[in-house]
Amino acid sequence: MWKCKECGVTKSQRSELLKLYKLQHNHFGRRRGYPCTYSTCPCSFTTWNALKSHLSRSHPRLNPQKDQQTTLRCLLCEYKQHSTLKDYLQHLGQHLKNYETRLSYFNVTTGFPPDIAHDLFEGIIPVEIALCLAVFIKSIAYLDSKISEHRLRLREVFPDQRILPKHHYVEHYPKLIEQFGPLVELWTMRFEAKHSFFKRVVRHTNCFKNVLLSLSRRHQFHMAHQLHLYSLPTQTLEVRKVSSIPIDVLHEEISHAVKQKHPNLDLLCMAEDVTYEAYNYRKGMIISHGELADSSMAGKKSVKLLVCLSQDDKRKLLLPNGIPKSVEELVDDVRRACGLRGNFRIQYQDKDFGDTFVNLTSTGDLEDLCTIKVIPLPDEDAAPAQTQTAVNVSLSSDEAFSISGETDDTAKSVEELVDDVRRACGLRGNFRIQYQDKDFGDTFVNLTSTGDLEDLCTIKVIPLPDEDAAPAQTQTAVNVSLSSDEAFSISGETDDTLILSSSSSSSSRTEQWPKEFPIPSFSYDTEVQLERGNAAFKANGTRLTVNPRMKSDILEKVSDLIYKYKAYPKSYHFCEVSEALIKKHPCLAEPGSWNGCYGWTQRLKTRMGNLPTDDTHPAKNVKRPKRGEANHVPSYPAGETADNLELERQVLLKEVKKRNNGRIIREKMAKTFALRRQEIVEKQPRVEELQERWPAIFQEEEINAEFLRITTVPLQPRFLAGLDKHSSQLLQVIRKKGGAVGEKIRSILKPLDQGVDLNIRRECLLKSLVIYLGEDVSHLIKEYLVVQKEEAKAELENAAMAIFVLRDDDALSPPMDIGLVVDGVEVLNDLSSIASSCAMLFGLTYALNLSYPVELKYTFETFQKIIMDIESRQMSRRIQNLSAKLHE
Repeated sequence: MWKCKECGVTKSQRSELLKLYKLQHNHFGRRRGYPCTYSTCPCSFTTWNALKSHLSRSHPRLNPQKDQQTTLRCLLCEYKQHSTLKDYLQHLGQHLKNYETRLSYFNVTTGFPPDIAHDLFEGIIPVEIALCLAVFIKSIAYLDSKISEHRLRLREVFPDQRILPKHHYVEHYPKLIEQFGPLVELWTMRFEAKHSFFKRVVRHTNCFKNVLLSLSRRHQFHMAHQLHLYSLPTQTLEVRKVSSIPIDVLHEEISHAVKQKHPNLDLLCMAEDVTYEAYNYRKGMIISHGELADSSMAGKKSVKLLVCLSQDDKRKLLLPNGIPKSVEELVDDVRRACGLRGNFRIQYQDKDFGDTFVNLTSTGDLEDLCTIKVIPLPDEDAAPAQTQTAVNVSLSSDEAFSISGETDDTAKSVEELVDDVRRACGLRGNFRIQYQDKDFGDTFVNLTSTGDLEDLCTIKVIPLPDEDAAPAQTQTAVNVSLSSDEAFSISGETDDTLILSSSSSSSSRTEQWPKEFPIPSFSYDTEVQLERGNAAFKANGTRLTVNPRMKSDILEKVSDLIYKYKAYPKSYHFCEVSEALIKKHPCLAEPGSWNGCYGWTQRLKTRMGNLPTDDTHPAKNVKRPKRGEANHVPSYPAGETADNLELERQVLLKEVKKRNNGRIIREKMAKTFALRRQEIVEKQPRVEELQERWPAIFQEEEINAEFLRITTVPLQPRFLAGLDKHSSQLLQVIRKKGGAVGEKIRSILKPLDQGVDLNIRRECLLKSLVIYLGEDVSHLIKEYLVVQKEEAKAELENAAMAIFVLRDDDALSPPMDIGLVVDGVEVLNDLSSIASSCAMLFGLTYALNLSYPVELKYTFETFQKIIMDIESRQMSRRIQNLSAKLHE
């Protein structure tokens, strides 16, 4: 009879027992393996085919349960009696106990040392027994007793636990230690580590023509590198994938410990991998770096920085003692060197995001000859003005000036040079002079000493609106140079020509719509009339009568500035601009309007609708952006055509196939941005076509860069920071939800009470947010077990847009793999966390110009308007209610 090991049912034939496995025990192969049909065989298998193969190979029609007799011959003696398999194994056991084998020392059962490294990592050996394995023979008896005790307690506590053959092999450890000594000396740990190098080389090279030759060469190169490693300069600290988070979002114990050591620290840097002085630190570790550094400034190399106060106000800053240790010290140095007042922040060019200016949080991001930008804070009256336009100087192309004098008759000070320029060009008012600094690639920098000038050099005149004007953020300058296009110069003996022209502006936008719209400065005559009108309005309430010329000047300058932020502004944008105009110049308020600016709002709408679509505004006839895209469909770069950019795209395809080529890929992707956006927006290709033509856009770094180009907002850092910012208040709002939805949310948030890490905290928060918004979380995040990989692949082929997660049995265990699927195509995998995956999926909707999924429209709207704060002025009613609760 054949007996089922699961339910105890007996069958007369083995085929009937196998049929029982199929019909009544569907959990076999998922939660539990298929057990062998033979009662004396302890094996089990994860698949049906493995069980069938085992039966055909290991049990060739022998039925020990029916006590069938067969002839079994012993190789060591003349034992040829009819017996069962159990009797035959007992007979072999007697030979083994008497050491009667063909080799007196080596035997596959009792004389073969096991690899305890695999037993330790697979959980076969408990920790207590493992502590005995490095001890010598005097503790073998104690080890033997512990092994027996472990077997008995394992059967008592876990009666349903399947015993593996390796559990039995542990009983041979005492005897093997007597023969071979401590088994730790015989394990394969070092061989596995060495073998991992060769496996990694084969996987990366992907060349199988002569594997042994490739491995030997790479190994020789590796050993040569290791031998000379200490003679090469190395970085003290190396990090990968860094993001900043507030300390308050960490676990309470960790946050308290960090604040005790660093009471003034508000932000922490989270990195996926950190290497400090050749030691590698992994996830879960906390490193304090930089506090114990030597505070002495002696011996440090001097550093030069280019301080950008505005578009036409750039100054060179020399730091003789090197870069300061803190941002506050650098702010003080900039304030003293540039004569600034009020509060401001400093930004630097981040190479990871295409040299975009990012807020400076650590001076460790700076290096010699880098560019920093001063951003005045609007809450201080003494801060530098946000937007100013300099005095326009109009001179014809035929008008020329010259200054004659002695060769050595040069100005001794900047003030004398300003007077010479004023007399030679007939200029009025105040202005500053800039010169081309060769240290910063011939960038125009404010002139502070005439010693920086040389013969036949180029200088630039920057008009100032008044004597006390602070450095402006944006100015339209008058160029004075020796070039044939726009120049004038001062020399000792020759006559030079003065030709002034305005520089062309790029069509790409670099900023989102500001919170408070900055009103630009107007022409000199308009500014004088506005100043008088504001004074009269403040004295007796008299409003200014605007003539047509003055009105045209105001509308032209304001509409041009509007277009720098948006090509298609909405009604509330015009209202904000007109209100800012009346706030800055109250004399322009209209008496018949309910808010004093309704007429200006309508005039701005008319002016923006009549903007020309010629070369000066090349992108004003494209499709309208819908989700706050600053550069929805930009025009081609200056001097580039579609054919030239197509050649760049073909070069990019070749560069993607190379390794360690990130810098070139970033440059090519930035250069072909206009061609790619026009193709995606106008033609709307399928995902498979985009993978063939633009494979680099499906890399994690390029998704961040593409989102930054489109919206001028960093993707992943802002998404994670926004999620952490609202996490505390969002949890309070979500936990108040009642009913069946509330019960489901509380079950998802239950792991937060166990002190999980930040990634699991964010994952639970995002899942509960989707449910709170009335949407199905399985439409966004699809979770599978590792054994269900094939089923997941078939299901994901029908998914429009989703995140897939492969896990082990434990729901809180780290995922084996996290990836993204768009239109049934896997576009990205091996992501670090669920929160990062949501950020990448949100970024792909912009990069590929995709609509939000209908079943997740509120979730993606929350991502955009609450977490990312993009176009947050218009929300649906459900998101408005959530936003109001978050700001209570």
